[in-house]
Amino acid sequence: MTDTPLLQVENLRAQFGRRDPLVAVDGISYDLRAGETLGIVGESGAGKSVSVRSLVGLIDDGEVTGSVEWRGEELVGAPTRELRAVRGSGIAMVFQNAEAAFDPIEPVGAQIVEAIRASRDLPKGAARAEAVDLLEEVGIGDPAGRFGDYPHEYSGGMAQRAGIAMALAGEPDLLIADEPTTGLDVSVQAGIVDLFRDLVAERDMSLLLISHNLGVVSQLCERIMVMYAGRIVERGSREQLLGSPRHPYTGAFLRSVPDVDVRQELEPIEGAPPSLDDPPAGCRFHPRCPAAEAGLCDVDAPPTVGFDDGDDPERHEATCHGYTDAHPGGDAFDREAVEWIEPAEDPERGER
Repeated sequence: MTDTPLLQVENLRAQFGRRDPLVAVDGISYDLRAGETLGIVGESGAGKSVSVRSLVGLIDDGEVTGSVEWRGEELVGAPTRELRAVRGSGIAMVFQNAEAAFDPIEPVGAQIVEAIRASRDLPKGAARAEAVDLLEEVGIGDPAGRFGDYPHEYSGGMAQRAGIAMALAGEPDLLIADEPTTGLDVSVQAGIVDLFRDLVAERDMSLLLISHNLGVVSQLCERIMVMYAGRIVERGSREQLLGSPRHPYTGAFLRSVPDVDVRQELEPIEGAPPSLDDPPAGCRFHPRCPAAEAGLCDVDAPPTVGFDDGDDPERHEATCHGYTDAHPGGDAFDREAVEWIEPAEDPERGER
């Protein structure tokens, strides 16, 4: 991995509808270095999938603003022709329902051949041989024999592997996987996780993984961002977020995830995520937060707080009032670890 930013996202915002718009992604910023693995986690409806589809212009009937730079080239507002040149050969996506991503009336192998030839000038025979190799690489048994099968003839796990093969057809530098293990049983999920791990190592790719499954993300990603109601509420290394979560939502999210090695009662997060067409004022988590302070958390946008986590070089930050003097604090907030506090940039919109 190098320090060269492969992808730089700045103040990304995606909304739907012009009158009373629903803002699904509200001003998120991050970067991704070459060879890095980054996970975005959160409950359903947090805006995770919309955020990554916005990167390469895959949002229908929506408006995307902000900046998305891929190798220094701006993608927001770019012509469709330029976006198509990036899709597949630069950035490729693996979708949640792999079978639905395939044309049901075309054999799987033929569709992979089409994807290969769309990104590279290869004769049909050479592309067919490469498609068989890709099916083998992703773990499809008897790849030559399954080449002519239709999507409905693949099991869920096989269809997901074939979808990964399709994504690899253009030899991308960044693979975006959007909930790739949802709907698969545990043993199949484990196989998909192992496959992603092997592909990232062998192909020296970057991986951007979207999931509500923190266990999957923690196995694959070096850095993790936590989204809630369209915004990033905490970010840091895997060790920082799993070992020392700083935002109340991150802590609650961790406590709601079962640990197969420990017998414990799960602690569900009370309430439900807010509607994005009418989000609450102040901190969007405050209606569900047991540490919320009336007159503060429900009024003012929270600041971004940085933490000193010893020898960990990764930047660890959260957006929360609990670490400021205006909040009474308590044992839940480790103020001694605070390194800096940065006020919300836009009081009307909230944190960065």
